[in-house]
Amino acid sequence: MLTTPAPNRSKTACEGLDLVRYLALFDLDLGEVNPEQVSMFIAARAAAEYVDDLAIPIATRPKPDEESTLREIETELPMALTGYVSDPVGGELPSNDMDVTTIQSTEQLARIFPTQWLLEDVCPDAFYAKVAQRELLMPEWQRPTQKPEDSYDESPDHERIEDRVLADTPKQHAYLLLDTSRTMSDHDRRGPVARGLALAFLLKGYQQRSQLNFRPFADQAADLSSGTSRDEFRNIVRRVIDISNGGQTRIQQALEQAVLDVRKAGPCLRADVMLISDGISRLTGNPFRGEHLHTFLVGDLMAEDESTGIIRTLRDWSRTFRRVWKSRFQEILAPTIADVQAANRQLLAQAKAATDEDAARLHQMIENVKHLAAELKRAAGKKAPVPPELQAIERELAANEKQLPPPPASPMPADAVQNSNSRVAMESSLTSGTALAPAGQSLGLWKLLRHFVARVWQMTIGRVAWVWRRP
Repeated sequence: MLTTPAPNRSKTACEGLDLVRYLALFDLDLGEVNPEQVSMFIAARAAAEYVDDLAIPIATRPKPDEESTLREIETELPMALTGYVSDPVGGELPSNDMDVTTIQSTEQLARIFPTQWLLEDVCPDAFYAKVAQRELLMPEWQRPTQKPEDSYDESPDHERIEDRVLADTPKQHAYLLLDTSRTMSDHDRRGPVARGLALAFLLKGYQQRSQLNFRPFADQAADLSSGTSRDEFRNIVRRVIDISNGGQTRIQQALEQAVLDVRKAGPCLRADVMLISDGISRLTGNPFRGEHLHTFLVGDLMAEDESTGIIRTLRDWSRTFRRVWKSRFQEILAPTIADVQAANRQLLAQAKAATDEDAARLHQMIENVKHLAAELKRAAGKKAPVPPELQAIERELAANEKQLPPPPASPMPADAVQNSNSRVAMESSLTSGTALAPAGQSLGLWKLLRHFVARVWQMTIGRVAWVWRRP
């Protein structure tokens, strides 16, 4: 469960989207991700409501050094006396010229020509029909046009003023710090949940035309990725799902680097910092001096970790603090039957027009559909019956997989080939009794060493057995 306050359960923009349509928001499909990454996007969709609950401001940034800009504004026409070309100086009094026009509303009936009232006495229906159709005539006295002598057009007056205006720049978004250390590995599935939170946060920022800033960290802070365009957003997303976990957790160093970034001029200027981590790290001093930190802790800390005050410290440093416990992971990572059905439909649609070059892509999609089906059954429980529609998809999937051409073998790196050849040679020499002797030594000496090691091992086993039998 999450710490209080509870997240806002109002419907989000991503709610109701199946996995295929949700992946399309990132310009991806099932042929471009692996099963582990599929779980990340499942978690991202479920985490959208929790990201919306974070109190992270998103405000428009002004131009650099707020440069002044000239703009035009319309000025009101003066009410004072105005001189005209052919008229004496005076107010807007009626002239001797008169036009005839039709009424525009019943309020103007008092101004119609008197002879038209005779029609009401003779034929009331015809009179009121003319009223309804606005056909009754009335006089309209002309007024002098407001056209000064030195004016050559009828456009309103303008004046240029100097004003400081906001540029059409992207909105600032929070600076995202993602923990990719070894403790975020998939042993309890906290890794996909953390990546899902990051993806949901980045998607929300991109949809709001915000500046995206992403920096992963482990032993040290990795390179910063920033951008606002569609291509930059896609590159950041690929980095989030592709980067591997490893190394120690250095939250203190990552926070200090983030503070340096948001204080200096650049894409991160004045951004809030969002930290996604499991919190297993050592903290010393608070680096924030006016900047805002928002923390999302993923997973359960052990009692000895909590006693060191890590959670209390991060909560004190953070403007917003949330936790996702391990007990929520299964719910967050659970797909729906609609996800499996949509994935299978996409697979079938692409398989119809596939060529031999698409074999690897189609096999990847099959693996992802299998993964979704397995995750759905795991979320339902071992004793829960398998839905009939899922059984039909699995049978159809097995039949289609047999008809696909085998995927092309991926090329093995040169160092992997060398290691593989060395391992085969070693196994061959051991099984044949001709072990690889060190350079410059005879095979007889090498066999003697092997015999000595085997004798020591037998003596050790015998000693252990004797100690075990002692009363």
